[in-house]
Amino acid sequence: MKGHADASRRDPLVTAAAVVGFGLLTVYVTIMVSQESTFADALPWAVVMAAGAGAIAGAGRMGNRRNARWVLIGATVMFGLLGLASILSIGIGFVVVAVLSGAAAARMT
Repeated sequence: MKGHADASRRDPLVTAAAVVGFGLLTVYVTIMVSQESTFADALPWAVVMAAGAGAIAGAGRMGNRRNARWVLIGATVMFGLLGLASILSIGIGFVVVAVLSGAAAARMT
């Protein structure tokens, strides 16, 4: 029954950050391919975004809230840096994910 206890305390901010993160991954790859770039050109950034969004989603399922908080802090830093690096194009979405995951990390105390 441990899975039921974990699911009942899942933070909606974690879920929102993961959904927005994976959504931005889809948008990014779609934009890159539509600009006649190959998928191989987008792959390094796509892997980083998928790892970050997956880490956020995984943090929502972790039983240890302290470890989940550190994962969310790492994702906040990563998406924040991605957002600043690409602020003139898709970066505002990454900043949104960073804010959501940072808020979720703050609530994990």
